[in-house]
Amino acid sequence: LTWMTDGTDVDLHVVNPKGEECYYNNRKTSEGAKLLEDLTEGFGPEVYAVENPLDGEYIVGAHYYSQRVQSTTRGQITVVLNAGEPNQKIITKPFILSKQGETMEVLRIRP
Repeated sequence: LTWMTDGTDVDLHVVNPKGEECYYNNRKTSEGAKLLEDLTEGFGPEVYAVENPLDGEYIVGAHYYSQRVQSTTRGQITVVLNAGEPNQKIITKPFILSKQGETMEVLRIRP
């Protein structure tokens, strides 16, 4: 997750197929997934990593947690599947968040 507004905190949220949510307040899941950073002053990146993903659908979203100045922010979520393998796949989805407190589902993916 990256975004283009300084002085803002946008959070990455990932819900695994079991319904367990990984985000700043639950940075490790039972499947071994981790949120590697929680950056709070703008730009990111925030990274979710899992070595052995579960079968099923993951829901990936962004939450506009806080801002110092009233501002819309634009960003993107980039998913890398099978990183470093011959079948590596990269998916990038943009998003726009308009106000503090707004949450948006950006994409659903099956690894």
